[in-house]
Amino acid sequence: MKYRNLYINPKFSEGEKVYYGNVSGVPEIELIEAANLDDFERLFREAVDDYYDSKRAKSHSKKTSIIVTIVAFVVIVAFALATCPDKNKHVDVLKDRLGSVLTERTIGEDSNDFEVLGVTLVNGLMGKVIDNCITVEDYALFSLGRLSLKDSDNKVVSFGVFGHVFTKSKEQMRQAMNDIL
Repeated sequence: MKYRNLYINPKFSEGEKVYYGNVSGVPEIELIEAANLDDFERLFREAVDDYYDSKRAKSHSKKTSIIVTIVAFVVIVAFALATCPDKNKHVDVLKDRLGSVLTERTIGEDSNDFEVLGVTLVNGLMGKVIDNCITVEDYALFSLGRLSLKDSDNKVVSFGVFGHVFTKSKEQMRQAMNDIL
């Protein structure tokens, strides 16, 4: 018997008085058994239809998951493009981070008013200094902030992605300030 390009060769069991058989080349379809050839052919057709319906559903599910993955990737890339931090964002974050490190380093419990005033003035000027010493490389999806001082190489000090700028840790910034000062 042939149906939808699949074949089955029914055999008859004298002892059990049933027709039985497996679909050729399709182990997913279980053994088919029936009392007569008409029922056997009907069960064979139903099993083949169910098999093809199952394959179609799996194929549709796979296509859907591929489409969802592609759409998610496009959305993430578009979001990264739209929110890539600019130089001003890098400067602001670095100014805040270095300002807090400088403040922690200088102002303690026994600080006098002149030290507090000095740190306040330095923090105010820090934005100008950082603005002149930092270059931001925009790679569309992310950006890198590089700090260049007179005798040092350009060092990456910040990384921007999805609207956020990440810097070195406070401890690393403190160490860098000790090296410079």
